[in-house]
Amino acid sequence: MIEILSPAHGTLEETLTTKPFEIYSSGAFLFLRNLAQSIFDDKMSRKFPDVMAFAFWCRDIQFPNIDTENSHRQGRGVIFHITPGNVPINFAYSLVAGLLSGNVNVVRLPSKKFEQVEFLLEKINEVLEMNERFALENRFILVRYPREKSINDYISGFCDVRIIWGGNQSILDVRQSRIPPRSTEITFADRYSICAIHSKNYLTSLEKIKIAQGFYNDTYLFDQNACTAPHLIIWIGDKESTIEASKIFWSTLEKLTSRRYSIEPIQIIDKLVAAARFSAENPMAKLIKSPDNKIFRFEIEDMSLNLDEYKSHSGLFFEVRIGNLNGLEEFVGSNFQTMTQFGFELRELNEFVRGAKLRGIDRVVPIGKSLDFSLVWDGHDLISTLSREITISV
Repeated sequence: MIEILSPAHGTLEETLTTKPFEIYSSGAFLFLRNLAQSIFDDKMSRKFPDVMAFAFWCRDIQFPNIDTENSHRQGRGVIFHITPGNVPINFAYSLVAGLLSGNVNVVRLPSKKFEQVEFLLEKINEVLEMNERFALENRFILVRYPREKSINDYISGFCDVRIIWGGNQSILDVRQSRIPPRSTEITFADRYSICAIHSKNYLTSLEKIKIAQGFYNDTYLFDQNACTAPHLIIWIGDKESTIEASKIFWSTLEKLTSRRYSIEPIQIIDKLVAAARFSAENPMAKLIKSPDNKIFRFEIEDMSLNLDEYKSHSGLFFEVRIGNLNGLEEFVGSNFQTMTQFGFELRELNEFVRGAKLRGIDRVVPIGKSLDFSLVWDGHDLISTLSREITISV
């Protein structure tokens, strides 16, 4: 059973047979501006920081200069978006990427009904009913249905691009449904993210509370379930400064989590099980816990411990000390996604990325910015990837 969530009178059949459009259409931009304003105007939106962040992002998207007479870039056709169940507002970012790249979009939302998702759906439907100038008829449909291969088979058979956000097993399950031979697929699979802090620059910083708040947003807002959430903290510098910086950092974060973060007993049990497993297999690692169990952290000496296999949630971290960024080269694999950082100059980061030529780390952002979505994601330029250029010569 397929539940149509938006538009109110949309039909799957009409959406699947609609033609693509030019990229960056004025109607899509007008819709996003109106949607953002509708969210800002509703006081209820203050309850949902992720919805507010989405609204600010929509408001700030810039309309690019395009030579519409000589450039013929349009959407590939129908995109089938399968969005994750652990990041509620992810579906909205995926939809926007599909609209701006000129495509028709079928977006499957998580089965679990999150309060902020229901709020955003309400705003989307309100804006669509208020204004017909968007020219978005049949350009997208938001649906919810149980995990049924037959439905995935049906929609996949029409799609020109399939986007799968989720865990590795979820991706393998969806791939049992075939897509047409000329169709393409983009997967955003399980990834591992890290945080690098320049110890001496941290110690001299006057913004230690702000850094802790940014780190809290990166990790605790979604209980470390987002792929962007750091699990490994890397202290860069000499032994003395890294030890002192680590002590201050965790102390500052502990004060913040004790006030703001609520943790359920089952989460503590899950962390204890994960910590016990790591301790049993790595007895030299030192476990340090906050009194309220909101922070578990392991001090380790070696990054070659397949730390991504021990990834947990709700405040379980690993930390290591190295002399410089080049110490990461040997251990960063293709499953590494985001590196949040503090205390490094742009020149240092550029030299590191150019010199290391890593198979992983697709984005380097300041602490507190890991959840900021971009139309370049996981190394994919989404507008280019989801559209095609038609060339004409005479």
